[in-house]
Amino acid sequence: MDEAEDEAVRRAHRNLLDEIEQQIEDLEEEIEEHVEEDPELKGRCSLLDTIPGVGLQTAAVVISELGSPERFDSARQAAAYAGLVPSHHQSGTSVRGSPRMSKVSDGRLRRAMYFPAMTALRFNSAAGASAIDSRSEERRRWS
Repeated sequence: MDEAEDEAVRRAHRNLLDEIEQQIEDLEEEIEEHVEEDPELKGRCSLLDTIPGVGLQTAAVVISELGSPERFDSARQAAAYAGLVPSHHQSGTSVRGSPRMSKVSDGRLRRAMYFPAMTALRFNSAAGASAIDSRSEERRRWS
């Protein structure tokens, strides 16, 4: 009887996973249709889609979280809004540890940008060199 119960539970879980996967597919299709219907949104998504590692879903999250690019005077302001700038911890004249990401904003945008950032480190020589330089500098400071 235990085997039959285990199989019933497995089947119920599989059905539940299938339903969730179908809902995800439906939502992705709705997002794609919404983007296709709005020429301005389609243009902004197409522009973001030219970045290696950024697809329609990531572009949609970035646009929904950041809103209009005119909101920001610079890319640095947009990065600060997204919580992607370094935060220095200091008290008086002492600086404690190395800078970390500020994580001030909602984490959706940071999560959406994680894999594109990994892609940039891997395939963009300028981004990879910058990351290597900063790690080397950090090692040198702590040696």
